[in-house]
Amino acid sequence: MVLLADDADGAPTYAGRTFELSGKALTYPEIAAALGESVGREVVYRDLEPEEFLSTLEKAGLPQGQIDFLTALNAGIARGGLDIESPALGELIGREPTSFADGIRAALPRD
Repeated sequence: MVLLADDADGAPTYAGRTFELSGKALTYPEIAAALGESVGREVVYRDLEPEEFLSTLEKAGLPQGQIDFLTALNAGIARGGLDIESPALGELIGREPTSFADGIRAALPRD
């Protein structure tokens, strides 16, 4: 939720409104490709079946609470729970949001 105080000149405010702050919905392969481009080597996304995902987390030795959280999160994502595109962020900041690929490039250390 973004809460802004009233402007003295009567400009619109956003107090009490809720905004979905998302950009372009990306697939995991698109994220992998952007990461690979940014680091200069191939990054591959491998889609795991739910059972294999669970087994991988167990083999990694994660605590059961984290395993439960991550498997539920992964299931929600698979059902499209994060497939939301909204223009709200761009409207609020007055420009196009930075793309995922540009954000990754900006976050990497420079030579």
